[in-house]
Amino acid sequence: MSPQRDQVDIIVIGGGIAGMASAVRAAELGATVALLEQGEKLDYPCNSRYSGGMFHLAYHDIAMPADQLSRSLRAKAPQDVDHDLVDLIATNALRAVDWLRDAAGARFFRVGPAPYEKWVLSPPRPPKPRLVWPDRGPDRVLRNLAANLSARAMPVRLGHRVTQVSPSSGGGFSVTVCVQGSNSQVLHSKAVVFADGGFQAKKDLLAEFISPDPDRVLQRNAGTGLGTSISMAETLGADVSDTTAFYGHLVGRRALETDELWPYPMIDGLAGAGILVSSDGQRFADEGRGGVYMSNAVARQQNPTESYVIVDDKIWRTVGRLTRVPANPVLCNRGGELFTADTLEELARKAGVDTDGLAMSVATHNKAVKDSSGSELKVARSGTSAKPIDTAPFHAIPVCAGITYTMGGLRIDGLARVRAKAGGVLQGLYAAGSAVGNIEGGQFSFYLGGLCKALVLGLTSGENVALFLREHKANQANSSLKGIS
Repeated sequence: MSPQRDQVDIIVIGGGIAGMASAVRAAELGATVALLEQGEKLDYPCNSRYSGGMFHLAYHDIAMPADQLSRSLRAKAPQDVDHDLVDLIATNALRAVDWLRDAAGARFFRVGPAPYEKWVLSPPRPPKPRLVWPDRGPDRVLRNLAANLSARAMPVRLGHRVTQVSPSSGGGFSVTVCVQGSNSQVLHSKAVVFADGGFQAKKDLLAEFISPDPDRVLQRNAGTGLGTSISMAETLGADVSDTTAFYGHLVGRRALETDELWPYPMIDGLAGAGILVSSDGQRFADEGRGGVYMSNAVARQQNPTESYVIVDDKIWRTVGRLTRVPANPVLCNRGGELFTADTLEELARKAGVDTDGLAMSVATHNKAVKDSSGSELKVARSGTSAKPIDTAPFHAIPVCAGITYTMGGLRIDGLARVRAKAGGVLQGLYAAGSAVGNIEGGQFSFYLGGLCKALVLGLTSGENVALFLREHKANQANSSLKGIS
């Protein structure tokens, strides 16, 4: 193996699927690449490795005709996200998974009948709680992409934590890294790809943008996303999108105390059928907008762990059993809290919820379901998931918000180039994955799909940074020729 160079064409920061795709694709196109990963072992923690390996776009099949897929996603996406980037991902998602087959030997498996369950990396994660990731599909893919780079004499540089990116006097960039936790080293490149994820594990940033009490928000992630790339790029003049939304799910409150209750079971479906209330018994979010939206609403509560999902026995026995890791019975079997009572008054006392407030919330909910008048409620309710809460016994599930990745980050253009706050783009700077913002989030915490977003933007950045380098070299050659003449 040739020795590692401190001068390369491209430095990629982050070894998740976004960074891996960017590095491997750029290397395929002839660039020399240094992929820097802060983890010190080949099975370093990252969200991609721990994921369920499911490729979908807002729960659509990525094999839908691209124009049809784009239209449907545009209709779902709020106006305050970049619809052109949503189109970019929709148009390239199927091409990206085909590339993943070739570059990483990826195999896909259908885990269920729903359209979004069609494209899951094989072997899939078993349907049970706790992080079960070794030798699952995502782990295999990341290892194979790392082997792809090693075969090109560009192995992943483990234990390389980036501390600074700065412009070089002769053009390009100088990247300062802390190697294996101690030695400092400076690498040089013509371009940099930021791909080290969001800031979900950085408590002070969560307190500033996500929740008044981040200690009561479950870290439903690998614990590695510290917002480093976003911060460094912003120092270089990058434009950053709104940073107040995240992707996550409702989970049982005791998940804060035990690994037995995360990443599954999720309580989203039950909340979507019943109601979500705070300790005063009042609803505070539109349950019809889904689990990601409700998780954001819970995290924003002054006390994020005083939130409760209220359902009746009919909902508990039907909706509660629908998912691959169903809340009924997994929640109770794994030590989660479930309060049960024959009356709402008794349920409120057991759960510690205001009795009158809960009775009023259930009554107005039931009337809205009967009259199809959810939009007229004090806290309006959309969608068609609501079911009456009228069959004893009644149930209350204390929940918390589990955060997987933040949705805000660097603004990019359709070539994955980082946009400048002053206008235009920052030449030679690219971004991919959860370091990118303005594709998800917005007013309604719109969720597009983390793996698809990461893979497509990784591929896009790798291809366009390679094109940028070719054009740069061509321009240099032309300048030299003019000088000779």
